[in-house]
Amino acid sequence: MRVYPGDTPLFGDVDGDGRAEPCLRRGRRFLCDTDHEGGPFEWQAQFGSGVGKEIPLLGDVDGDGRAEPCLRSGRQLRCDTGHNGGKAEWTVTFGNPGDQPLLGDVDADRRDDPCVYRSGQFLCDTAHNGGAAEWTVSFGASGDQPVLGDFDGDGQDDPCVFRGGKLLCDTAHNGGHPAAELLFGQPGDQAFLANLDGL
Repeated sequence: MRVYPGDTPLFGDVDGDGRAEPCLRRGRRFLCDTDHEGGPFEWQAQFGSGVGKEIPLLGDVDGDGRAEPCLRSGRQLRCDTGHNGGKAEWTVTFGNPGDQPLLGDVDADRRDDPCVYRSGQFLCDTAHNGGAAEWTVSFGASGDQPVLGDFDGDGQDDPCVFRGGKLLCDTAHNGGHPAAELLFGQPGDQAFLANLDGL
């Protein structure tokens, strides 16, 4: 799987087999390597305009077991739950324009929740109604790269940050000291949490 300048790398289980696929967004297309062999992209969807400040995300917002191509523009998150590249079937407005958007199942209901990271705080709209955040955790510091993923395998995504080659996760969801730490990568790397082996 070749990545070119301008591509945005992503991970998500787009085919519903329980394993997250390495994917990227290139222009208007989401491209995924579903056989995990690094060859041609077996799955693709065209979604969005490919111009402006569209931030691509992958997440299962409707709970069907497959990650949807999603885009955040300003405060609005739009997702193609039909996987057909047409108009967004699912939208929610949440957070502020400068927030860092995330998707993760923080309440363990098998639907990824729209979340944002703002000044060391994770805020998530678990009701999916665009109102105030129902789930918040203060974790991390300025300059950290936030990620959401089920680090401890309990079915609930954990707030984590990547800082200088170290992944720190708050598996207790209480905003205290990191309950899990993993030395991995190098400063400047982009961190992802994804279930690649289906376990």
